[in-house]
Amino acid sequence: MTSFRSKATLAGLGIAAMVILGACTSSGELPATTWRVTSLGDAGVVANAVITLGFVDDSNVEGETGCNSFFGSYTVDGDNISIGPLASTLAACVPPARAAMEQAYLAALETATTYDISGDTLTLFGPSGRQLVEAERFDPILQGSSWEVLSYNNGNQAVVSVLLGTEISLVFGENDEVSGVACNNYNGPYETEDQRISRGPFATTRKACPEPEGTMDQEGLYLTALEASAVWQIRGEVLELRDGNGSLQVSALPGR
Repeated sequence: MTSFRSKATLAGLGIAAMVILGACTSSGELPATTWRVTSLGDAGVVANAVITLGFVDDSNVEGETGCNSFFGSYTVDGDNISIGPLASTLAACVPPARAAMEQAYLAALETATTYDISGDTLTLFGPSGRQLVEAERFDPILQGSSWEVLSYNNGNQAVVSVLLGTEISLVFGENDEVSGVACNNYNGPYETEDQRISRGPFATTRKACPEPEGTMDQEGLYLTALEASAVWQIRGEVLELRDGNGSLQVSALPGR
């Protein structure tokens, strides 16, 4: 018969083995990864909100709160993590549920002490081991996506909104063709490699759009900005196309 002392010793050895195995398990690499948040503590994410967490390199972090963009620094030591201090843009969050979610998310990030990567899931834990954030790996894909343009570079060192009463669409087809409508229909080739993009030249139909005033000028400036784009990035829900110097050329939301 095995004595109580022997059972206790075996149990202790089993716990020690689990601790050793846990200490030898790597949580995975964070730099150059982006994650889309699926839950905050015991709560889900407000409907239609896109919350992200991106580890730009081995010391900088950025993302979207579902309302604002944020950025800051982070450090890791094994499975230990420290995020912050964080700064963010200051857009008003409507409805109030989004504002509350944003505050809870940023607080959770700055409270996190450990992390774990299991497959395509990242989990951040607090000082007591309580789960703070759970997120899924987020790899935005440009091919096959459709967008509604918000703003474009007017070629005079300014980014301007699309004219009231007009719409510009932008579609990256599966066949390596970019197309859309900006008064006229336009289309042309495009290629991507990682976050870099080359596109154009574009062909267009020849319809005149006299109303509202400035529509034709807008079309020309937009297509020039689109052709100047060299880098693409999706930040939360927003597609940003920038030139080789980092200047914003086109921004767009997912197409309806």
